[in-house]
Formats: sequence, structure tokens, C-alpha cells
Amino acid sequence: MKTVTLREWGKQLPLGDIKGGKFVRDFELREFEFSVDQQIAKERANTGDLSVGDLASLVLSRLLTKLKGQTLDPDKAPEVTRALLARCYTADVMYLWLWARYESMGKDLDLPFKCEWSRCTFDKDVTFDVGTIDVVVAEKPEDLSRMVKLGQQYTIQGKDVNKFKVQPPYWATVLNTTDGAYLRRVLETSIVGSDKHEGALIITEGDLKCIKRPDYKKLEKEVNDISGGPKLVITDECPKCKRDNTLALDWEYDDFFG
Repeated sequence: MKTVTLREWGKQLPLGDIKGGKFVRDFELREFEFSVDQQIAKERANTGDLSVGDLASLVLSRLLTKLKGQTLDPDKAPEVTRALLARCYTADVMYLWLWARYESMGKDLDLPFKCEWSRCTFDKDVTFDVGTIDVVVAEKPEDLSRMVKLGQQYTIQGKDVNKFKVQPPYWATVLNTTDGAYLRRVLETSIVGSDKHEGALIITEGDLKCIKRPDYKKLEKEVNDISGGPKLVITDECPKCKRDNTLALDWEYDDFFG
């Protein structure tokens, strides 16, 4: 894995799929015209309140015309795109969301900036360059999974396991999980094998209950390390005191695309 900026990486997914030993990362978006905005507004009115993830899927389904080699029709079959997005890595969908904003609205994004240093009084909006956001991308197919050695042995589905194989989480995990269960669901769907099971391993909530906290936290860290995609927080220098501050981006549609 390596870190690049959005502008450096350009119009390709940070992870993508592997076919024939090679990455498939292509995508295309249509112009974000007024007619598209009207389609989105109409769907939102008909569906009621949507989560941030569901709204992102809705917006992207009206913009994407191609994804990982598959041609899409945002006017006639947006539901096909949403189903495809659910099977994408979360990192890739977040990148699509960020790139759609960058391509349609330009590089400038106004952010509220209140300096974290107690002696500094700076508290104003600043203009941030979206193109400079850091993105973690896969360099080789092997980056998309890894074996994690556990601190102790666990009996999982009749096998004594010493290592789990993990992969990045899928967007479906974001769509189908409440906040309180998110980390558990990430582990359930990201653990896909072990050193003792042949082929795919489907982990259940019951399997996770026996995992001791040090191993549970280690698995979380390892999954996070290979998750890739845009970094959800940015570091920027205070215009007044010149100290670095950590800023969280507001990814919600109405603000991000406002």
C-alpha cells in the first residue's frame, strides 16, 4: 500500500478488483447537470430520510456510467449500480464520492476552522484544496489481503485457528449496519479465511465472542491498515499561529456538494 493525493491518483479506484492477476479500477461519471440534481431530489422525496451511506449510493447511481469494466445506465437502471456499489470495497465507494465532488464542484472546499491551540483565537472558514486529500492505494494484488497471527489459539467452527485471513470491508457493511454494530460487522465480513480452513470462511457473531480483546483490537487494526481509500481527516496549518490542526471533513451530501 502507498499514500498519494487525490490529484496524483486521478480517475481510478484505490483498490478495485483483481482479474487475471491485474487490477480493474476504471470508472466514468457523467456531468453533474441540473437534470441529475432533479433526479436525486425526486428520489430523496420519495424515499424519506436516508443514511449517509444510502444517500451516497443514490447520488453515485445517478452519476456513474461505467464501473470496473461494466457499462451502467444512470437514467434507466440506477438500482443496478447500487447493487454493484454494495459489492465494492468501502474505500472505492468513498473515493468515488470524493472524486464526484472534485470533478463536479472543483478543488475548493470551504471548511470551518477553529484552531485547536488554546492560545490561538483563529475561528473562521478556510478554503481547502480537495485535490490534496491523502488516499491509500493498493500497489499489488497481495495488498488486498493478509494473514494475521493471533496471540492465542481459538477453536473456530471445529478447527484450532492460529491465524485469520482478512481483507478490506465492503460497502454493504456500511449500508446494512447500525452504528453500534459497525465494528463487529466489519470483522465478520473482513475475516475470510484461516490457517486451518480450506477455502472461504464465513465468520458469525458467535465465532467472534470467544476472541480476547488484544486479538480483537489487533484484527481491527490490521483490517483498518488494508482498508485503503481517502483519509477521513485532514491536517492543515492554522493561518494565524501556523500550527498543524486536524480537521474532519463533512461528507454529507448537502454540505459536501453544496
